[in-house]
Formats: sequence, C-alpha cells, structure tokens
Amino acid sequence: MLMSDGIVTAAVLAHEGGWDEILLVAGPIVLIVILLAIVKRRVDAAVPPQVEAHEGSPGEPPPVT
Repeated sequence: MLMSDGIVTAAVLAHEGGWDEILLVAGPIVLIVILLAIVKRRVDAAVPPQVEAHEGSPGEPPPVT
C-alpha cells in the first residue's frame, strides 16, 4: 500500500517526540538571525568610517595633522 505525500508529511509532523515542534520554531529564528547578520555585514561595509570627534568649537573644522 502506497502512502501519499500528504499522509507522510502529516505523520512526520504528528510525531510525539517534540523535536518537530522545536524545528518549527527554531528554523525560522535561525533563518532570521542569519539574514540579519548578512544585512549588518553589508551595512557596515557600505557606511564610511566616521571622523573622530575633536575638542573645540562645534562649528570649527578638525585640526589638520
């Protein structure tokens, strides 16, 4: 007797070990963390480094060294 894919999928998801529920929650969380890391790396690479603050008047340009 052949089982259809829907029955097999339902049997796997109805497993009573708890591991499938962990995967249903942890999978998307891991995916979001990976995507955020990729986006942060791209943003950090695209933003030019900031000029360090110097002591002096707020409108005065930094001294040339």
